Amino acid sequence: MGIVNAAVQATQVSIARASTVALGEATKILLTGTAQIDSFTGIVGVTYEITTDGAGPLAHSAGLTILQGGATIPTAAGDTFEAYMLTSTTCEVRNYQRAIDPKTAETANTTANNALAGGHYGQTWQAVTRVAGTTYYNTTGKPIVLSKSFTGTGPTIRVTISINSGTPFDFARHSSGNAATPQIVGNCLIPNGASYLLTETSVASGVSTELR
Repeated sequence: MGIVNAAVQATQVSIARASTVALGEATKILLTGTAQIDSFTGIVGVTYEITTDGAGPLAHSAGLTILQGGATIPTAAGDTFEAYMLTSTTCEVRNYQRAIDPKTAETANTTANNALAGGHYGQTWQAVTRVAGTTYYNTTGKPIVLSKSFTGTGPTIRVTISINSGTPFDFARHSSGNAATPQIVGNCLIPNGASYLLTETSVASGVSTELR
């Protein structure tokens, strides 16, 4: 088991998020920023108590095993978890706790969605790049709306979307022999803090915008 200085161990240290986050003797960590985390380095056998101060992905990988669900977690401010170092470059993420419990979050999202529908956020439509097969994250602090138009390579187009690594559902779909290169549009509400991923079939090109 790793040995750390007791005085250093008791002090919370702020560390900026990065692809690889280097942990040292301090075992109480505040992660700052929103960058995706792919791995931790640290002292073998030490359990680090970590708090996040913003939204951003914590990526499940061979070197960063997330025990709860085995999938990437979109973190939010105030979330806590433990990182137990199996080796100096591999760890297990344990005891992930949301700052807001699911029922409270559901109520908050309902309120936020109503505000979004009523135009109370002052959001505007903005051009963005949203490529199929890439996971994106809503880190705005508010729900957003994703809209994307598609031009197909043939008469049949299907586009699905997955929210928070859940079961994909239809985002946009067209099946007709009337158009060789049909054009369709899909729209979807993305909750605050959620991840989202598009999968496209028979799509030649697309243009994305978001109300954010």
